[in-house]
Amino acid sequence: MGILDDAKKKLGLGGKDVPESTVSEQTAARQQAAASEAAASQTAVPGGQQTAGEDVAVEQGTWAPPAPVTEVVVEPGDTLANIAAQFGVDENALIAANTDTVTDPTSIRPGQVLRMP
Repeated sequence: MGILDDAKKKLGLGGKDVPESTVSEQTAARQQAAASEAAASQTAVPGGQQTAGEDVAVEQGTWAPPAPVTEVVVEPGDTLANIAAQFGVDENALIAANTDTVTDPTSIRPGQVLRMP
């Protein structure tokens, strides 16, 4: 018996007497079972992270990104420029969206609510 035959026998793929088609079928079945087991042991969550041991299931296509921010409450030290930069909007668009509540763009107050464009 050759080295290849010994390896096949140890892996349960049969020996010399097993037809090659049977060995291929056995190999394909083992690969499919391993892939199914691997998929079942990992639960997909948004963001590409994997969880182990949690009963969380997210079906493909059901995840949606978070809703966009529509309002921001001004914090001490905030400026329209840094709020615009923080949320990735144009400063002039932010000013235009708040012309009814922001009379002086250089003077906003903590607690003031700004609408995002």
